[in-house]
Amino acid sequence: MSSKKIIASSKVGQKSEDIEDIPFLCGKPYFDVVLTPTMVAPRYEFTMPLKFTAQLPTSNVIAVLKYKRTAWEVLYAGSKAKPRFNRKWKYFAKDNKLRAKDACVFELLESSSTGIKLKVHILRHALPLQFQILGPAGSSSENPVLIE
Repeated sequence: MSSKKIIASSKVGQKSEDIEDIPFLCGKPYFDVVLTPTMVAPRYEFTMPLKFTAQLPTSNVIAVLKYKRTAWEVLYAGSKAKPRFNRKWKYFAKDNKLRAKDACVFELLESSSTGIKLKVHILRHALPLQFQILGPAGSSSENPVLIE
């Protein structure tokens, strides 16, 4: 097992027009995060980027996470110091088989003093099988994957 520490990285955008080349965003405020082991394994700690939380309630409210045709309810703890989802985030992570290094994009669909609704897009870190079996192909610009 590698001793390299994985640091969560995230980006916050005011509106998805900032990144027009991502067609699945619908023009709402968003943030993205690369998941770390503590987000998707025992502890299941999900802290929100502080820059994004200015648009969210400062109290504890129900957050609905929508992915595909299913919704999960978690508690959003609107603390100014450490805004986060409660342990119910674990069910979303497990049900969707999230792993460290997967990325999630969260779009804010609704926000009020009584709750928030986020649409989630999941980007898996694993390469498709057809690329995994290529060996060194695609490992550098000198060794590209050729598509005919």
